[in-house]
Amino acid sequence: MSAAGRCARWPDARSAWRSRCSRARSATATFTVTAIGIPPLSYQWWYGEVSLADGGAVQGASTAALTLSNVQPAQAGNYWVVVMAQAQ
Repeated sequence: MSAAGRCARWPDARSAWRSRCSRARSATATFTVTAIGIPPLSYQWWYGEVSLADGGAVQGASTAALTLSNVQPAQAGNYWVVVMAQAQ
């Protein structure tokens, strides 16, 4: 996963990459993930324990790229994505 700007990345115990990033207020943040598997793959982005949906400042909640517009301090926190392969 990556995001433009100042970020640090490291693997966690589940072999997933975690990122820590900072953004200027009112900036746009974009997070992307690259997954390998048998297509089609489905994506769902989360903010803490809340499943994200497109609307307002959130775009791409069910895609490989999540974009947050007009970022505010209240949006700081943990963003993560679940990627799943569809049953064949």
